[in-house]
Amino acid sequence: MPTQSRPCIVARFRRGFTLVELLVVIAIIGTLVGLLLPAVQMARESARRSVCSNNLKQLGLALLNHHEAKQVFPGSAGASKIGQRATVSWISRILPYADDLAVYDKILFTSDYAGTSGTLSTVKNVSLPTLLCPSSPLSPKNVNNAYLAAPDWVQGASYVAISGASNGNQTTTGGLIPGFAETRINSSGSAFIAAGGVLFPNGERPNVGPKSSLKNVTDGASKSLLLGEQSDFLVDTSGKQQAWLSGGYCFGWHAGGWGEGTPPSIAYSTAAGWTPGFVSTRNATTIRWNINQKTGWTGWANGVQGNSGPPCYIEDNAPLVSAHGGGVQVCLADGSVLFLSDSTTLDVLARLATRDDGQSVQVVQ
Repeated sequence: MPTQSRPCIVARFRRGFTLVELLVVIAIIGTLVGLLLPAVQMARESARRSVCSNNLKQLGLALLNHHEAKQVFPGSAGASKIGQRATVSWISRILPYADDLAVYDKILFTSDYAGTSGTLSTVKNVSLPTLLCPSSPLSPKNVNNAYLAAPDWVQGASYVAISGASNGNQTTTGGLIPGFAETRINSSGSAFIAAGGVLFPNGERPNVGPKSSLKNVTDGASKSLLLGEQSDFLVDTSGKQQAWLSGGYCFGWHAGGWGEGTPPSIAYSTAAGWTPGFVSTRNATTIRWNINQKTGWTGWANGVQGNSGPPCYIEDNAPLVSAHGGGVQVCLADGSVLFLSDSTTLDVLARLATRDDGQSVQVVQ
């Protein structure tokens, strides 16, 4: 009788993770994520900074195209007609050269922008991405406008024209910037408006004074500031973040300045023939403070705010600030874009902001 074979039973045990092993794996993954996250954030910031640089490049090229077409740069602020006190900005003037002709055609350059019946209403709710630094924490939509009713808004700008520099004492040497003197300057309360830069007020008005052109940039286009960043908050003495920048807090990118009238509220020129007839400028600044000098501000006392009160502050001397670590990006009069570090001295910054003082400086990256 044949013997029946019995099936061989092999015991198989499945071994899982112990709690200790699981915790070790989680810790390793957490450590790797912790090491990787800063690299990802750095890569993202690098990309944002590249976009910001390209924005400045495009604006600089638009300004140069304007110059090529008209043989003159647009003034950082300038009225379209005599007697018009509220003016349009350099941004409004270059729109046709920045592929924004449709927006340009909406603007009523013969009208006062500061009113519901003026051109401010024609640029409301208009988004122009080229004017915004992607790293900026500032809201691109200004809804705190005295002339527009919610939900309408106007867009601000992360980039401002450089109209010159001030030592804080007008024509006196040995002020805040040692050895620096500027005669082409207007005082407005605690603020100063210079005309020694490339994009100064009234720079394309032949009935006001000499035009702003590359012929006037005797220090060299590659050594003279055209535009700079203002894309971060300032912090007041109470620790509160404030949007005390030159981008026209109430009026957005379209606003140019205030103060021209018939007769002009301030003389158009001194003996040198350059002092601007403005008491305040918007979307432009006069260099007076260090790069990224963000803390300790008290507003009016620092000359950061001009002759207007809340919510329509006018920041004539707001510093160049950015959300990029270690410095700000600027555009020179030749269209090139540079990164100026926080270590750039105020004296060097003032020389760069002045087109013809004969003391040009070369910034090495």
